[in-house]
Amino acid sequence: MAEVNCILGGRNFLVPCNVVEQYLSECSEYQLKLLLLVLENPKLTEEELAERLSLTVQEVEVDLKFWLARGVLEKKEEKHEEIKTEFFNLKLTTKELTQILNESKELKFIIEQLSAILGRLPNQFDMLNVIDFNLNLDMQPELILYLLKYCATIGKKSAQAIKNQAKIWFELNINSLESAEEYIKKAHKAGELQAFIKTELNIKALTSAQMAVIESWQTDLGFGEELIKKACALAKLQKERVNVHYINGILNNWYKDGVRTLKDLDIKKNTAKNLKTSRARFKSNGNEPEFSSLSQEDINRL
Repeated sequence: MAEVNCILGGRNFLVPCNVVEQYLSECSEYQLKLLLLVLENPKLTEEELAERLSLTVQEVEVDLKFWLARGVLEKKEEKHEEIKTEFFNLKLTTKELTQILNESKELKFIIEQLSAILGRLPNQFDMLNVIDFNLNLDMQPELILYLLKYCATIGKKSAQAIKNQAKIWFELNINSLESAEEYIKKAHKAGELQAFIKTELNIKALTSAQMAVIESWQTDLGFGEELIKKACALAKLQKERVNVHYINGILNNWYKDGVRTLKDLDIKKNTAKNLKTSRARFKSNGNEPEFSSLSQEDINRL
């Protein structure tokens, strides 16, 4: 390939490296154009972006969500709903970074452990993360170390992925080892349940919408794993090809009927069974009126 001289002139702006390295092949033409406009001028509103790109506001919102979901952009709600570009931009000088690490043995220890934790050589962004989490997210060193180890175990080893996970913990007010352990425990259970549903439905992957529905069974309806698995088993008995929507219908009906546990479900079944038996006995004893024996004239008198 011939060498190309890049001549910089006029106004310039930075583009995050992960846009080129990870998302260039994923994004559409308009998503890339939108990103460049936002990076060049973060104060553009969604209406202005739509006008510049000849798109509708709804289409702009969809394209923005692409970059928001990947942590390249962060939407900051303000009076004018400006879009704040959030990506790695080292603001500390080497001297400042060294000074901070010299003042905190705990942070220095974490940075020394980064290579072993991440299984790769750490870069300046990894080191900046550690400082940023402590200074701006108010994370204690022990929690930062725990976060890094957790991210490594689930395959989130890039500096951006770790930063995104830290933001999730901050927004969920996870500020101690105990709350972090509880979060991981719930996340692990959610992962196991999703794996079970995939096996039951014989599908390779769940869509984000399906995962949201499955999560709602536990968070919104308050159902335990046993009751959800019971609904899956019942669905498979009732229908040859089962989907998440069908299971969701069963669980919502149970919720409306006051079912919260397997014990509640057994009581509901026994009540229905006893009622059916009582009706059968009532009919067999001749107590049920036989309307078929009445003439039309008798019916009219009633």
